[in-house]
Amino acid sequence: MACRCAGACDPEEFWDILSQGKDCIQHIQEQSWLDFFADHSQVPVPARYGRMQGKEHFDAAFFGIGKDEAAAMDFPQRVLLEEAYTALEDAGIAPSSLQKKPVGIFIGSVGGGAQSSTVSSHSVLATDTSVLSSRIAYFLDLKGPALTINTACSSSLVAMDVACQYLRSRKIDLAIVGGATIYTDPRAFIMMNSAGMLSPTESCRPFDNQADGMVVGDGAGVVILKRLDDAERDMDPVYAAIDAIGINQNGQTAGMSVPSYLSQSQLQSSLYRAHQINVEDIQYIETHGTATKLGDPIEVDALNHSFRQFTAKKHYCAIGSVKANIGHTTAASGVLSVIKILLGFTHRLIPPSLNFVQPNEHIDFESSPFFVNTLLREWPTNSCNTRMAAVTSLGHSGTNAHMILEEYLRGNASSNTVRSAPCLVPLSAKTDTGLADSARRLACWLRQNPKVDLNAVAYTLQIGREAMKHRSIFLVETVQELAEKLEWLGRNATLQDTRMENHWRGKGKLQDRVSPAENQGSTSLAALAGRWARGEKIHWQALYGRDALQRLHLPTYAFAKTSQCRWPEKSLDADGEGNACTEEKLERLLKAQLARHLGCPTDQIDSNRNYFELGLTSLGVVNLLTFVEKAIDQKIGSSILFEYNTVERLSCYLRKNHVGILDRIYSASYPVSAKSVHCVRFPELILLNENRQGRPVFWFHGGLGGVQPYYILAEACERPFYGIQARGWMSEHPPIVGVQAMASYYIQAMQAVQSLGPYDVGGYSLGGLIAYEVIRQLQALGESASTLVMLDTFDTRDIKEPKASPKNDFLQAVNIALQTTIMQNPEAFSSTLIHRDELDVSLEDKAFLQQLIAMAKTRGLPYTEEQVDGLIRKQSKVQSAHQAHRYEIPPLPDANSVECYYFRNKNGLYLGDMEPYFVLSGYQHELDKKNHWKIWQERLPNFSMIEVEASSHLALLSEPEVYERLVEFCRDLYSNYNRGAGFK
Repeated sequence: MACRCAGACDPEEFWDILSQGKDCIQHIQEQSWLDFFADHSQVPVPARYGRMQGKEHFDAAFFGIGKDEAAAMDFPQRVLLEEAYTALEDAGIAPSSLQKKPVGIFIGSVGGGAQSSTVSSHSVLATDTSVLSSRIAYFLDLKGPALTINTACSSSLVAMDVACQYLRSRKIDLAIVGGATIYTDPRAFIMMNSAGMLSPTESCRPFDNQADGMVVGDGAGVVILKRLDDAERDMDPVYAAIDAIGINQNGQTAGMSVPSYLSQSQLQSSLYRAHQINVEDIQYIETHGTATKLGDPIEVDALNHSFRQFTAKKHYCAIGSVKANIGHTTAASGVLSVIKILLGFTHRLIPPSLNFVQPNEHIDFESSPFFVNTLLREWPTNSCNTRMAAVTSLGHSGTNAHMILEEYLRGNASSNTVRSAPCLVPLSAKTDTGLADSARRLACWLRQNPKVDLNAVAYTLQIGREAMKHRSIFLVETVQELAEKLEWLGRNATLQDTRMENHWRGKGKLQDRVSPAENQGSTSLAALAGRWARGEKIHWQALYGRDALQRLHLPTYAFAKTSQCRWPEKSLDADGEGNACTEEKLERLLKAQLARHLGCPTDQIDSNRNYFELGLTSLGVVNLLTFVEKAIDQKIGSSILFEYNTVERLSCYLRKNHVGILDRIYSASYPVSAKSVHCVRFPELILLNENRQGRPVFWFHGGLGGVQPYYILAEACERPFYGIQARGWMSEHPPIVGVQAMASYYIQAMQAVQSLGPYDVGGYSLGGLIAYEVIRQLQALGESASTLVMLDTFDTRDIKEPKASPKNDFLQAVNIALQTTIMQNPEAFSSTLIHRDELDVSLEDKAFLQQLIAMAKTRGLPYTEEQVDGLIRKQSKVQSAHQAHRYEIPPLPDANSVECYYFRNKNGLYLGDMEPYFVLSGYQHELDKKNHWKIWQERLPNFSMIEVEASSHLALLSEPEVYERLVEFCRDLYSNYNRGAGFK
């Protein structure tokens, strides 16, 4: 399977949205759309929807499509091409193995998605919905039916029913099924709003009494369907089995788009009877659930009517709707609902349904079998010892679809011809950059799944992947060895010299000659590897005889993120610039800075809107502050940006207090952004100063995930100073789990900047621990490290597994947000931060958070409630991901070659006076007054300890005396002339 939607570019990220109960609906930012709404609608148009990030990206070269044609293609055509290919790889099927075979394509679509009004020779095919399916068939050279199906909102589930009919008839052997809707025209919103479909409150509330309409969203999803006996024979990785599926029509109702509870119920009950489904075994239903006051009660009434024909049991079956998370994705809603259930089966969890507070007054849940699931809960097995769920999808065309899915449990059957280690593991891509990306993704997956069967990994990549131009193949004996070699390849794939033991590399024209299968069983693995790397086709199955191994769901191809449609670049002409007043010019420059950081057109920046409401992160503050301080040639501190927190207010402050600022800006020759070009590949890598000369310095994030506290240290250094923040801290990417996996990924980021050692690393608290593990892995790879700086880093053997506490998380997140506004002013902590005694802890979690935010806004909190909620979720995930308590501090391969500088807080307290601002109750003092430095002295012979005195570990980077000492130290250690020897 494969999917993309608001907030997610793959199923893993989709599950993160679902399991965390995340609302990914966003305000429309395109000013042209907002202007269009104002000009063409007499009533306000709700301006929130689930926007798919990166929908403008398309790897046209991969599919052999020219730039002009790619630019003309509808978004759904482009997205579905990539998602169909990805789904095949996820199924362990090499696309070339399907050539000229009876494979069907069934795509749900409601039209739309055109991105260009320009008429060209490509326009007919590029915007024709029939081409959604046929373009996939054309690229893969398939001979089965290619059908695009439009039954409105039920299109993709109807497409699955059609696909199942073809499979049952044996007219096809495999089906690629999906759907896509991507909104590109503001007129669609005006039409839906005029029809009374959209929620005037811009919120999707399925089954809730405040439900007032739907919110739409972009989405695309693809699944691969196959007859179960064929899948078992081929040892395919199976997510679930379709127990029953069917469709019917409403016929005449009170109106063309009015649903029929009777038609829905008849469809459901007929399927249960015909396929002998015990409805008491159905534990969850993913409903259509569009959050309309009429539609939701009709849907639940239909389910009640059909279930009550078979059971009198109450409140045992959970229901929910993904539309509250990502919006109603129309033609994609059915397939995304199915993927949601498949992910639930995989994780054995039922995700929560959002925005449900009080039941719709027209729904009688009290006497029904159903309840709205609002929590992430364990998914128990039913009487058949499996998990079962249903999906309902309803089209305003009157076409209804219903499906019953059952968790698939594979038996114990396996191949008797499993090769013993070593294994040949091939990897290839269209480009060397793609090869590096694929290597990194697979290495990261292996680190997270260290107990996976190496034979199955090798078999899947041999049999289930296309052999492309840029090739790399390894002969390995363990999963760990493979992960290490893949990490190495991820760093070196673009280099000419990539020699290493038991590794073969090839690039050039592919050869048509195929090695005879009968000779391959006796050929050495090294010889086979060399042939494959040179472009020869290998009959991999000959290594296994007639048997097949279980194929796995492995990371799929990393498509190039090439933009085929760009925001129009608006520039100031000479006359406009010359006639603009000083106020306008300065505001334009400030808006341009914000636009670069936020990745949006300049005209989308509202001069009177809070930066943080626009999406500015803490690192964005650093970049904007750098720009302003360079312009005025004076340090002002980040507090100015929090006080003057709009473009208009900041511009007014600068003009009033720094006369002649524009002249200095135009005459300056400094970069406009602190971001390095390397940060595009690794957004976690942040250049914290403007220096470009000398060997780089790398400091890693602490337990909270950010690197903003290192900014002042970086400014004191003559050399480039990079902070590496936690993955997922300021992005929607899932965090990396475990210190070792973090270090492995961060090494890749470092080597994008500095390919060879020696390296200088460091960090505060957890950051020092990560730096140590980075050195360990670098030395294992044959690289070297010069210095390691640890700021009060703990002995992880003293850390216990943290206990989850939502209210503690809320308090910490809000106070951390407040603390950033006064970071170097600890005297203001007590008057700015929120003390636990000021709070009513008896409130429910949501009310408690609202209380916190309301109180924090009176103290200068610059974030909206939605932003704080997102911050809390990200922070919680990042904090739980590092799992420092599991890290055992292994010795370094070459400890004598590293100089370690350890800053110890003599106070010895973890929270100290900060405790009531970060813990509600039950604080454990297990980290206080411990000699954490001793383990590092034991591990590192060249160990120097520098004692400082802060009120607590948490305040170490806030108190001026300590900070001044650190600044002096970093200035000395990281100068281009002095290595800092003898500094104490």
